[in-house]
Amino acid sequence: MLDSRIWNIPSLPDNPLVAVAPFLPEEADSALPCTGRVIAEVVTHTLWQIPSLNLYHHWLLARDAHHLRHHRPALGEYARQFLRRHEAEVLLTGTYRLQRRTLHVHLYALQEGSSGLELLCPVMKAKGSYENLLRWLPCHVLQLANTVLPGCAPSCSEALQLIDAPLGAVELVAAALDYASPDAVYDSAEQYWQKASQLAPDSAYVLFASTIVGSRLRDVETCRETLQRNPDFLPACFPDDSVRSDDSEELREAQELYLRGLSRAPLNMHGFFGLREICVRLGDAETLIPFAKLHTVRGTFSSRYSEFGDAFLTCMEEAKQHGQYEMARQLFEAGMEIIDDPNEQARLLEKRGWIEEWDGDDERALWFYEQSLQIKRDVRLILHAADMYLGLGRVAEAEALYQQALSLKGRLSRTRRLQAEFGVARCYEETGRLAQARAIYERLSREPASNGTLYPLIFYASDWLRRHGK
Repeated sequence: MLDSRIWNIPSLPDNPLVAVAPFLPEEADSALPCTGRVIAEVVTHTLWQIPSLNLYHHWLLARDAHHLRHHRPALGEYARQFLRRHEAEVLLTGTYRLQRRTLHVHLYALQEGSSGLELLCPVMKAKGSYENLLRWLPCHVLQLANTVLPGCAPSCSEALQLIDAPLGAVELVAAALDYASPDAVYDSAEQYWQKASQLAPDSAYVLFASTIVGSRLRDVETCRETLQRNPDFLPACFPDDSVRSDDSEELREAQELYLRGLSRAPLNMHGFFGLREICVRLGDAETLIPFAKLHTVRGTFSSRYSEFGDAFLTCMEEAKQHGQYEMARQLFEAGMEIIDDPNEQARLLEKRGWIEEWDGDDERALWFYEQSLQIKRDVRLILHAADMYLGLGRVAEAEALYQQALSLKGRLSRTRRLQAEFGVARCYEETGRLAQARAIYERLSREPASNGTLYPLIFYASDWLRRHGK
């Protein structure tokens, strides 16, 4: 269950999506070809320990890192393309060079502003023995995080060692990740992972890498085995392949893993998506609601992530798709408790009406649609409710809504206007006012059917005129 203490964790403004890109070499990197990816792995696993970060954790991020050591693009252009490609808002990357086995790393925290790339803090310079990279680099990463967001990260002495493998095995995992991309035609990712597993057979990090390069599923069994090797290995708590299961026992085991991970990184949107899928399959609103509230309050799903929508709206939609209508109603009630913005309330009320309509209760659905329209007059919803009233034989209420839509002249597109006029004509037809209906149908029959929405309306009007003659 959600620990009450997480409501007090600091977060970046708007809780942006943070990504880590492979670091770029300052010069040719033939001796250590995967160093940029190795650095990115250390940075990523260090950031996992910061609960306030919404960290993008798809390990095949760049998909072309094995080319970077040859082409060495300018950091600015590389960062811009990466941010746009992955729709991230904050990027941690940088450059490196090796001098007599001493690795020099420059760490950048970047975001794309109105005038181009912007540094969130001064560039952090770090150096140390390459062989001891796994020991000294995490301290600099945590220091960088605390510079961007004071107090968000643990001290270096409190940090966990999530990469529990020797550097040689990490290099092999990095090579496997590079060659797991679709455009890699040189070597087998599986080949590199097998060598890494031979070098570090008990490593949770190496085992989890197998779920990325394709040799193992990231299911409950693999995650359980990973956590047995290292109970602190947080990424193993996201069994992506289990959320599609229909077995309730397996789903509950996967849910326990998600909750274990989210107790440590509650703002992680990927963990939330997995938990949401499991909860709607189980009809478990009680577990999901605290996380939906947290993401709503923290504004995780801003307009930048409109494909996911608002947390509660999307949860309700997911519940509807699985036929969990009662769960959707519980989500609605919880959402209305914390949302005080009228526009958001109107959206929730509309979604509740949608749920009732799908559950076969049109009268109840219309009541919620009317409540939504009292807050915000949305033309699309007005027309939908009017069509429902007309289908139920409540012609007077339908006509009033069609006329209401027509009164919003400045907000009507041509399609919406013609839909409203057609609705009025249908009301006239149903109440015997045929001369008034004919006048509208004659106008509609001359309109071009410019889209699929208008075609059936115009066809109906033309057919009505044919059947009723002059």
